[in-house]
Amino acid sequence: MHVLRAVVTRAVVVGLIALSGSGCLIGFDAGRLTGGAAADAGTTDASEAPGDLGRLAGCDDFSSYTPGTALPNWIDGRGTWRVIMMAQTKVLAQTTASMSRNDRFLAWQAGKDYTDASISAVATVGNVADANCVLARVQDASNYYALCVQDVSGRNHSPAHEWRLNRMSADVETRLASGSIAVTDSHSFALRVQGSSLIASVDGDPKPTIVDETLLHGALGVSTDDQGGFSTLCIVAQ
Repeated sequence: MHVLRAVVTRAVVVGLIALSGSGCLIGFDAGRLTGGAAADAGTTDASEAPGDLGRLAGCDDFSSYTPGTALPNWIDGRGTWRVIMMAQTKVLAQTTASMSRNDRFLAWQAGKDYTDASISAVATVGNVADANCVLARVQDASNYYALCVQDVSGRNHSPAHEWRLNRMSADVETRLASGSIAVTDSHSFALRVQGSSLIASVDGDPKPTIVDETLLHGALGVSTDDQGGFSTLCIVAQ
């Protein structure tokens, strides 16, 4: 795990989204993503971090975890989430066998309830049964906002990837926005919620802001329809 401390002034919260597009996800000014104590400062200069990182910020690349361990202070809402080795890299994945493409496995931070916050990730997209999402305003396993990257090509077709911004309310999924993205092994993506605004960015490309007032608060988390593969997670809570 790489967490860097920084003392910053109120300026550019959206810097997190810009950084996630480049794959450069930096932990700033706070404890680890899982809620533990802050690590020692690294070598990156504080001036490289965006301003206004709020009262809690942190990133995790899972390098400090022993494979097979769970994230402390996270809830396995559905599925069994563990740090595992994937393609010689430690990732956060879920290890319960998927029975269908309609499975939804998710996990979120325990004891957190934010109004305005951001979450970003770098995640793999493996095949037609691999939709990986970052979640905001998670109230339980049936109510949350999700920004997802996934393969939508179907079997025996050329790969096609898409991003989707969804609202899950009482286990009913509503698509709020979507679009095609380049086919790559992994994608960086970020979701920021502020008031009634949902602000998404995928691979450095900001998406139009969506206004939705259904969910007003909740935790931050992740989800997948299969194993998943999150190599980095970063949060900012204002």
